[in-house]
Order: sequence, then structure tokens, then C-alpha cells
Amino acid sequence: MFNAPLVSTWLNTLNNDTLRNNLKCESDYNEERSWNTGKGLRVWNVAQQGIPTLNSDGLYEDVDVVLITAASLRVNSARCWATKTKWHTVLADEGHDYLRGQHNAGSGQLSLTLHNWYTLQNCTESIFVITGTPFVTKVSHDFVAMTKSIAIETIQATWGPEFTNEGLNDVVKDWKSVMKVTPKP
Repeated sequence: MFNAPLVSTWLNTLNNDTLRNNLKCESDYNEERSWNTGKGLRVWNVAQQGIPTLNSDGLYEDVDVVLITAASLRVNSARCWATKTKWHTVLADEGHDYLRGQHNAGSGQLSLTLHNWYTLQNCTESIFVITGTPFVTKVSHDFVAMTKSIAIETIQATWGPEFTNEGLNDVVKDWKSVMKVTPKP
């Protein structure tokens, strides 16, 4: 998760609150619902509840979903608790905003967020990056960075040679940014 408004939206979605509130007055409520009332996903919101505690098996008890913000990855890797456990699935909403890299990295270095993100890739079975925002900066850079954020390079290589880091760079090497400038009258 990235920002506070998204957290409340995700909480409503994960627990079908909007559907339940919209349908409970309808006569076909029981036929339309796709959940058992009171049996929604158990959500832990790190922004409000702090970092969850693992049990002795390395699992979070009574938690189905852990919501974090991108700020949780903007820390020194030794202090990044999110990369210290195994996850089944990671969803990065508004991924365009933090997975294409930050300007706080030194020359030739990854930002803290990207460094931790790439470590997180090794801690999960699947990753989904969600964004509805088009690339607005350097498209060739953003395309490569976002593609790399989906999986580690060894996984990308199984998709085909064009998806390795070298292959991605080859795909965009001849990219020419065309910006249409409208002259002032």
C-alpha cells in the first residue's frame, strides 16, 4: 500500500464492506453476497497497529493480510522487518510511485526502497504491481524499473531473454523520447 486513502479503500474491499452496505437493503441480498458475514479477511494495518509479531513457526497468527506503506521499505535494510519473513503474495498498489526508483540514491546505487523491494522479491511466491498512472518521466527508465520490480532476474529469464536485465536494456536502447511542443501564438 502507499497512502492513507488507499488503506481505507483496501480495508473496505478486503472485507466486502461496500458490497455489504449497498446490498443489505436489497431483497436478493442473500443470493448476491459472496461472503459469510463476519468472516472477512483479518487485516493488520501496520500504520495503526505497529509491526505484527511472528509466532514460533514464523507466521502471523490470526492475520490474513498485512497492510504497509512504501515508507516501511524506506529504511536501512538491516532494519526492514518486511524482508525478514516469508509472504505468500505481495501487492504493490500505486507501484509507479516508488518502484521506478527514488532520487535519494547515490550515483549508481539503488534507493533504500528499491534495495528492500528487491530483497522482498526473494521472500514471496508472487508479486503484483498495480498502477493506473501512465509513465510520465523517462519512459525507457520507468519501463525497465517497473518490469524488474515484478520478479528477480532469474525468474525473468525464464520468461525469455528479453526480460533479463540485459534484455530489457536492449529493448529500450534505441528508444527516442518524442515530445511535441506546441509553439506559442
